[in-house]
Order: sequence, then structure tokens, then C-alpha cells
Amino acid sequence: MKKIFHKLDSQKAVFLVLMIVFGVWAFKDLYALLLEVEFFGYFANQLNDFITTFRSIIIQSIPFVFLGSLISVLVAFFISDSLTFKMIPKNKFLSHAFLALLGIFMPVCECGNIPVAKRLILKGLSVSQAFTFMLAAPIINPVTVLSTFEAFKGLYHNDWLVPGLRVISGFVIALTVGLLLSLKRNQYSMLTDRFYKEVCETSQHIQKRSFSRAIYLFQQEFMGVFPSLVLGAMIASALQVFVPRNSLLNLGLGLVFLFVGFVVSYIFFVLNRKKTSLLIVILSVTLGILLTLLVPEDVVLTLESGTLFSTLAMLTLSLVISVCSSVDSFIAIGYTNFSVGSLLSFLTFGPMIDVKLLTILRNSFKFEILWFVSVSVACMSVLLGLIVNLVNF
Repeated sequence: MKKIFHKLDSQKAVFLVLMIVFGVWAFKDLYALLLEVEFFGYFANQLNDFITTFRSIIIQSIPFVFLGSLISVLVAFFISDSLTFKMIPKNKFLSHAFLALLGIFMPVCECGNIPVAKRLILKGLSVSQAFTFMLAAPIINPVTVLSTFEAFKGLYHNDWLVPGLRVISGFVIALTVGLLLSLKRNQYSMLTDRFYKEVCETSQHIQKRSFSRAIYLFQQEFMGVFPSLVLGAMIASALQVFVPRNSLLNLGLGLVFLFVGFVVSYIFFVLNRKKTSLLIVILSVTLGILLTLLVPEDVVLTLESGTLFSTLAMLTLSLVISVCSSVDSFIAIGYTNFSVGSLLSFLTFGPMIDVKLLTILRNSFKFEILWFVSVSVACMSVLLGLIVNLVNF
């Protein structure tokens, strides 16, 4: 048994120990001590908010990461490769639709689905199929559906309006992105070198089932996610604490230009003009920031009451706050003065793409693929939100 734990990457072990030490140091009387020093008074309040936000994200995520790692081990041990392929339809469209609906049986949030999606790739599924499952599962699982229903109950003429639109939107976006990714012939080219090596090693060796092997796999899955989860939670917490919420919402004007830049950049990316694509993004971001800063606040607030601006503002908010899909509905109800389409964009984009998730996924998937998926999900979330507003639910 000792040999199992010695296989743990030393850097990850050190990182985990440092985070535990940081937690003990940060939560034990630090706030009270800093308040006694006048110079640190302001910073102590912000540090306390940062620690509280960081802790809440970690506490929300860890149970699901634990459950997701456990399910990954169960899949590895009890579902053979042949059974996996028998369960999945041969038709490309139906296979991706099947994997999108598989999330109904996975009551875990987005963080917990990552180990399961990686295990599906190790079982021989394509990257596009794994992404389809990973994008859909956080939205269509029963825990998220019920929490969305409870949050919006009594706010609209039909209690199932927002939950129903959320499930449909999540399914459509996940299926579309998965089918687009399936067009790439070499699926393994989307993986990082490290994860690709792991896939190759798994396919070449038949592992024996044993308790020690299960412990090692669980440890590997959990520690593969946890350090990135901590880093993502720290980044998300810093953005929430040090960037005022009003400032995030006021980015709606600048995001219009960023959105247009994303669309143009996406076209050049598909044409394999990556440098041009990156340059367009940089220019659109710069122009968006300048317009947001230079346009008077009253003009920004007036414009933001419009459909497109409010939708993009909520999209930005969902990217930053990085909360689990099972609780984000209770944050969304604080913005019911916004349109239904804006709230829908918030509820679909956040569980699929946020700061915390991108930090975790970067270990297994290449940057350009994460960029492609992020832009695709953002564009479709905005489009579906605008369609919902036009229909005037």
C-alpha cells in the first residue's frame, strides 16, 4: 500500500501541503489580527472576503470532485471497453446525443464530470464525445434541474419555464459543439502531450482489478483535478473581491465589440490563421475596454438595459463567479430585472465554461481546443438567449 502513495507526483503533494498550511494560517485569527493594525484595516476586509469566497467555492466543489473521481474508478473497473462501445450508437449524431443525455444519470456538477469525461477517453471514446458529455451533464442532471426549479418557482407564469429552457439550451449547445469537434479527424491531437501519453499507456496495458489499484486510480483522478481547482478558485475569488460586481455588469458595452471580435477570430481560426485570429481578439478586447472606460456611466447603464448588453454582461458574470451548477440559479434570481434570455445565457454558459473549469481542463486539453469550445459555447449561449427574448416568453 505504501508504494501506491509514493507514486503521487511530489510537486502536487507539496502544493497540497502548502494549501493546507495556507488554509490553517489564513482562517485562524488572521482577520482579527489585521484589523488591529490601522494600515491593514481595508485590506483585512478584502482578505476576509477573498478567503470566504475561496472557501465557499472549494467547499461546493470538493464533494463533486470526490464523487466524480469515484465514478471514474467504477467506470474503469466495472465497465469494459467492449460494453462501452455496445452501449453507444454507431451513428455519429445519435452517439453524441446519447452521451449528452447520459448526464441525466450523473448527479454531479461540472468539476466532478471532468474525471469521468477523461475516463471515457481512456476507454476509447473520442474527444468530441467526451466533450459532449462534459458540457451537457452539469446542466441536465436532476440535481441542477430541481435546484433551478426551486430558485425560479413563482417568478414567471410557468414554474418550469427557466428549468426547461436551460435543459434544452444545454443539450443543444453540447450536441452542436460535440459534432463540430467530431469533424477533426485526429481526435488525439486535441489532447496535451501528458494526457495523450496516459491514453496510449492505458490502451497498451491491461490493468488488474485490485483494491490497491482502485486506491491509486482514485488518488490519481482526484489529485489531477484538485491543484487546478484550488488555483481556479483563487483566481475566481480574486476577480469577485477585487473587481466590483457593478464593474463586471458594466462590461456589457465593451463585450459587444469583444463578441464581434470573437466571431471574426473564430472564422480565421477555422481557416487555420491562428496569428490573425489572436490579433483580432487582442484588438477587440482593447477597443472594448477603451469604450467601456470612456463612455459615460449613464450612457452605459442605459445601453445595458437592452437585450444584447444585458446578455453579454450576465455571460461575463457567469465566467467569473465560478459557482457550481447546482447553486448558480440562486445567484441568477438576484438579476430577475434582466430579461429571461440574459438569465438563460448565464445559466448555460457558466456550467460549461468558467475560470475554474478552464484552469482544470488546461491539464488535459490543448489551448486552441479550449479556445474553440469557449468561443463556440459563448456564441451559442448569446444566440439562444436572444432568440428566447425575441419569442418573448
